[in-house]
Amino acid sequence: MQAALKTLGARKVAGRRIVVLTDMLELGEDSARFHAELAEPIAAANVDMVFLAGVHMKSLWEQLPPTRRGGYAMVTEELTAKLAGAIQPGDVVMVKGSNGSRAGILASALATLDLGERV
Repeated sequence: MQAALKTLGARKVAGRRIVVLTDMLELGEDSARFHAELAEPIAAANVDMVFLAGVHMKSLWEQLPPTRRGGYAMVTEELTAKLAGAIQPGDVVMVKGSNGSRAGILASALATLDLGERV
């Protein structure tokens, strides 16, 4: 996750850097701490807006400054409309999470938007 955020931070963007994350399900008993600790690499990558889904991502949501908070939902499907409504031309969006936390739903929703080039 940190490597992906670092790569996003190094990318030149015309718009905003947006991160969409769902629960990382393989982290065991320290899951809340590992999720919360992502706030620092998100800031270092100059991410403008963060969307989060899942019970474990609540720990990260609470660590983010309000200016970075794009949206949070306990269930991935509940985040789709809010995310789609926030994306603008020129934004670079990174979607990442465990398959079991259904990150693919959010990536598929973004793929249907007609905003120009997607990477």
